Amino acid sequence: MSQQAELEAWLAVSEAHRLAYERAMSVWGGLDRFSGISFPAREAASCYRQQQRRRRFRFRVAVAGTAVVCLVLAAITVVWMPGAAAIYTTAQGERRAIVLSDGSTVELNTATELRVRFSDRGRDLSIIRGEAFFAVVHDAARPFRVAAGNGEIRDLGTQFDVRVEAGRVEVAVMEGEVEVAAPGRSGVRVVAGRGLAYSPAGQTTAPGERRLEAVSAWRDGRAVFDQVSLDDVLREIGRYHPVEWEFSEPSLKRLKLTGSFDVDNLPLFLAALQAALPVTAARVDAGHIRLSRAGTNGR
Repeated sequence: MSQQAELEAWLAVSEAHRLAYERAMSVWGGLDRFSGISFPAREAASCYRQQQRRRRFRFRVAVAGTAVVCLVLAAITVVWMPGAAAIYTTAQGERRAIVLSDGSTVELNTATELRVRFSDRGRDLSIIRGEAFFAVVHDAARPFRVAAGNGEIRDLGTQFDVRVEAGRVEVAVMEGEVEVAAPGRSGVRVVAGRGLAYSPAGQTTAPGERRLEAVSAWRDGRAVFDQVSLDDVLREIGRYHPVEWEFSEPSLKRLKLTGSFDVDNLPLFLAALQAALPVTAARVDAGHIRLSRAGTNGR
């Protein structure tokens, strides 16, 4: 029997086999975005393999298989134990991917803290700060809930983004549907292509359309702006770098910027900014950059 025939026979055994295969393929497909990115976990994976060789039970892996294992361990962190509580964080400018024990995946943006606790009754996560993208494997018997800013987002089988900043929570749905319960308010359903925001006091915006390519651009290391004020643009770029911005005159803050920019490469962003707007950017010191109108002396 050929390998393809064996696979098809195994898939036909039960629905559980088919779902397990689809989850594995989903995780595998999601690894493309990590191509070319350096991950500290790669060194940890190498050390782990060396330790395994010294243990009683040894595994022989083909060279090609070893390369695949290295890539997987370098790109993702796997939460293995149902019921175990864990805290995951990213430093400023860092992004991280997590595969949960149920097959769901989470991507963390810069300066994010996420807490995860699974049990037989449900899957509960909390975003303390930052931003995360969730691709959830639906399980009606174990609801998937994300607490954020004293509110809660409940998955109804979907992919969605949650951002927490200064207590304000922004939710955008890429696929499927979620139910969002702001503090002191009943749940509101939000479908794909739409999103809403709520404050710590429970003030909620009505669900509205979202530019999903702009919302999720951070997953590819980008920031997308459409007629956004320079003040807000620099605040967004500042999420990824330990820098503070200064303006030679307040009117510069109101300049509008449109485009897609690399958030990881600050010098490249500054070069693009100066090409797009009549401004000059100059470093005051290691932690401060001053924006001046082009053609002036910067005072």
